[in-house]
Order: sequence, then C-alpha cells, then structure tokens
Amino acid sequence: MPLCKGFDIKLKEILDAVILPIVEEFDKKLHMDTVYESRLQTAADNFIAAASKLPRVSGCFPPCGFQSAGAVYNCDTCQYDSCEFPLDCPVEEIEVMENSGVRMWCDVPFDLPSDIEVIWKFAEEVKTQEMDQFKQVTAGVDRLYSIPSTSLQHQGTYQCDIYSGSRSIVRLYYFITGNKNSHSLSDKIQTEACYIKRCICDCLKGS
Repeated sequence: MPLCKGFDIKLKEILDAVILPIVEEFDKKLHMDTVYESRLQTAADNFIAAASKLPRVSGCFPPCGFQSAGAVYNCDTCQYDSCEFPLDCPVEEIEVMENSGVRMWCDVPFDLPSDIEVIWKFAEEVKTQEMDQFKQVTAGVDRLYSIPSTSLQHQGTYQCDIYSGSRSIVRLYYFITGNKNSHSLSDKIQTEACYIKRCICDCLKGS
C-alpha cells in the first residue's frame, strides 16, 4: 500500500527537498560525519512535520470489523494504522409478526477476503453479544440466513461470524423479537370466526 494513500508524489517531493541534498553532501564527504548526524535528524523531523500535514484518505468503514484493506501509512510513526474498530457490530433489532418470514444478510460495506467462512449462531430469547450464550446453527459461505415462518422459538439474537483463515474478522448481530401488539393472521381469523359464530348463535336464540 502506498505511503499516505493518494499522496505518493507529494511525499516524494518533500523527501527530495528535505533529505536528498544532505545525502548528496554526505556522499561527497564535504563535512565531518558528526555534522550530518545532527542535520539528518533535523531533516527527518522536518519531513515528518511536512508529511503529517497532508490529508489522509482512509478506507475504513465504521463501526466494526477488522479491515486490513483500510489501513493507511502513518507518516508520524512510519507504520500502518489499522482501522481499530471492534469486531462486534451493534445489535440490529428486527421486529416480525408470528408466522411471517425474515431474512438476515451478513453484509458489510468493506471488501472481504476471498477465503471467508460464515458461521451463524443463535442465542435463544435474549438480546446479547456474549459469546458463551450462542450455539452454532450453520457454517459455510452463505451470508444469508432466512426463516420462512417465525414462531416464539425463533426469538433471540442471531450472530453472523465471518472468518478468514482461522481468524474472525467481523461479527454481526440481529435480535429477532415478536410484535406483541399484533396478532398473527391465524389468530385474527380464529377471533373473527368465533365472533361470527357468537353472532349467529345470538341471532338464533332471539328468533
């Protein structure tokens, strides 16, 4: 990855202007070596100061996941800085009606390696990110997990854990909860049927 992504040419210009003249003098042995030691340190400080003023183009996508492709070179420390996001994404809540379907996509805004493995896990009835509460449901490469018809046993937290090699790179969470203020379609039909039966019975009794 290039230094200070997007500003390679500008960095080279700064390097040539600050460091190169001293290196050329050193090669010609115009002064004692001790003179260059101090001048090189000063030149290095000047280079860092100038380079640190350049804008950085970050490839990091918040709020979560290990994103190696988003790392950029830090001109102050001369090292690559990772995005430094946590592996665990915030829990997304999904409210569904009983007997309706739900689809959960394990999708992220950053590029993933080609060798990923996707492990879906489930923690029944609770909203959590505690690893020891989850039990594995599926493992493979499918980033879609769907439930054709939900019921009470499907309520809880679903975790999508994406691995590359033996390393977890991002974990997404979906908390599925039922709509307590709504009845399922079958319940509504049964309620309406009972009401109609009562009305018929009342009419018969009155006639």
